[in-house]
Amino acid sequence: PIPEVPPELPPVLEVPKMPLDAQAEACAVFLSALVDLHPEAAKLGDAYLVRRGVLPRGLMPCAYDLPANKVGRLLDKVAHGSAKDLLLQAGLLRPPEQGKPLRLFCWGPCCLMAHHDAAGRPMSFIARRLDFKPGATFGKYLQQGYEDGGATRHPFGLPMLYRPPGLLEWKPDADKEDVVLVVEGSMDALAAACLGWPAVGLSKILEARSWKDGTGADAMMLEPHLPKLRTLRHVYVMPDNDPGDAGAEH
Repeated sequence: PIPEVPPELPPVLEVPKMPLDAQAEACAVFLSALVDLHPEAAKLGDAYLVRRGVLPRGLMPCAYDLPANKVGRLLDKVAHGSAKDLLLQAGLLRPPEQGKPLRLFCWGPCCLMAHHDAAGRPMSFIARRLDFKPGATFGKYLQQGYEDGGATRHPFGLPMLYRPPGLLEWKPDADKEDVVLVVEGSMDALAAACLGWPAVGLSKILEARSWKDGTGADAMMLEPHLPKLRTLRHVYVMPDNDPGDAGAEH
């Protein structure tokens, strides 16, 4: 049976959002520090995507290599810079807590994938651990914190969904221009793009168990894409195929 829904829903509880320009600035500072220490970061990040078979032709750089031996120097560089507070608010730096020191949101070796806005600006990152093994304490992906400012409210939008002029040459197949796939993760979105499909990877569980709680706020991750999604002929939500409970839950 369909539960009765009250005529007026209570406001969705949202985490206070960090201004988008400040969020983009924090990501730019973080990337600049990484590339300064590791000039081959973008090249090696792309090489990883090529090895996985998920680098669409004409895509602007969206992946960056972060080796384990660069993490300490990167932390020192951004933690002592003038943008420290900005990076803390964006979740790129984790504050000291529970006996842990100030630290990055991720550690090496990993591949950082950037979530972009419609203008092609990196807005947040998700790190895929390259040394992950099943049963590890931490998962395969490490996400930029969203508790302090809603940093991960941008899904893996891939500016290909918007195709801003001058930023990339990628184009969807002619019969797929007004269609988009909503998939689970970053690699799924890239793989779809290799097949000619515009795609959005949420990289996060969307919870909306009941109108009575605030978990529906997670669904606001799609907010930046809603104007575009409304103009499309079809939006397909693709189920994940991970084995076991993970696939069912995500």
